Amino acid sequence: MKKFIVTLVMATLLLPGNVLAAEKIKLAALGDFPPFQYREKSQMTGIDVDMAREVCKRLGIEPEFKVVPWKRALKIAKKGDVTGILTALHK
Repeated sequence: MKKFIVTLVMATLLLPGNVLAAEKIKLAALGDFPPFQYREKSQMTGIDVDMAREVCKRLGIEPEFKVVPWKRALKIAKKGDVTGILTALHK
């Protein structure tokens, strides 16, 4: 299961063509969705954040997390201000 999730995250990050050319990748994060993503001492952490960091590390890309509400995450992803959204789940 872990390999599947890592593969899925890697595939998602590789979809946009400009990702590998960039030194930094911007990812929208909901910020308060433990254990997947949350703030701890003003630092993003959690399962999704750790996986995204590991994938980026292996690709030689620096991840930058932008904490926003769900609707804004969708809006800025469609607009192209971020490359992807961590934990794209919604009720």
